[in-house]
Amino acid sequence: MDGLAKLLGIDREDIMEKLKMANGFPPSFPVKIKSDVTKDELAKVEAHKVFLPGVNIQIEPKRNYPYNKMMAHMLGYVSEINSDELKTKEYKDYSPGDYIGKYGLEKMYENYLRGVDGEKRVEVDAMVERLGPST
Repeated sequence: MDGLAKLLGIDREDIMEKLKMANGFPPSFPVKIKSDVTKDELAKVEAHKVFLPGVNIQIEPKRNYPYNKMMAHMLGYVSEINSDELKTKEYKDYSPGDYIGKYGLEKMYENYLRGVDGEKRVEVDAMVERLGPST
């Protein structure tokens, strides 16, 4: 953990806190350590991946605000869910590392903007013919 903390320029205690927050979730549950890593940080982690068992890099979608700060007071903002929010009934289906609307329209329409967790994988051959079932 010390190596990862050094590569990402964060405190070891911050990593420990995130791991504690995920306590109670399945052991194979991914825990987000840092968001918005720089290209330099990404390269460092990839270069040392052999020394970081269990560390994976995941690309996540991000909400786009085309008008930047215009109407920010109405649109609101999103932020990572915290441990107190995870304990509430409102966010029972959320996991550590998820982002939620914290204010304004982002909060009001969180259920609609969030989408559905999961992914779909389809295996195809060179002719783009489906080879197996989608998951």
